[in-house]
Amino acid sequence: MSSNPALLAGDGEPLQLQDFDDLNMAPIDSAAVQPESVESAAEWWIPHCDTLLSLLGEATRRRANPNSYFCQACHSRRKSCGKAHVAVMFSGGIDSTMLAYLSDLHVPRDQPIDLLNVAFETSGGFDVPDRQTGRKALKELDHSREWNFVEVPYTHFEEIYCSFNSPA
Repeated sequence: MSSNPALLAGDGEPLQLQDFDDLNMAPIDSAAVQPESVESAAEWWIPHCDTLLSLLGEATRRRANPNSYFCQACHSRRKSCGKAHVAVMFSGGIDSTMLAYLSDLHVPRDQPIDLLNVAFETSGGFDVPDRQTGRKALKELDHSREWNFVEVPYTHFEEIYCSFNSPA
C-alpha cells in the first residue's frame, strides 16, 4: 500500500488524496482495452473521469477558499469590494480553461474572476497564439459570470530567451 500523496491547499493544509489503489485507477494497457462499442468505453471511462473531476474540483475549492474573497480593507467588514480575488493564468488551452471552469463552480457568482493572459512580444506585436486561443476560450465560458480577461504584455522575452540559449 502506497502512502497518501498530498497537495497544498489554499489554506495551507494538505489536501489528502485517496490511495490510487482505492481509486481503481491501475495503469492502462491500451492493447487490452478494446471496447466493444462506444457505450462500453463510456461505461469504463465515466467513473474515472468523475473521480478526476471530483479531485480537481476539491483542490480548486480549497484554493479559492472564502477568506480569499476579501481584500485586507474589506476583511473586517466581511463584505467584498467587488474586485476579483481569484485569478487563473489563462492561455485558452484545455488545462487553463478547465481551471477557469472549476473556479467558476467554487467562487460565489457575484465575484468576478480574473483570467491573466500573458503574451510575449514578437515582431508582430502581442497578438500571439496564446492570446488568440485565450480570447476564443473566453467566449466558451459561462456568460453569467463576470470574467476579466487581463492582457499581460511581456516585452523582455528575447532578452531572457537569449540569455538561456547563448553559448557559454
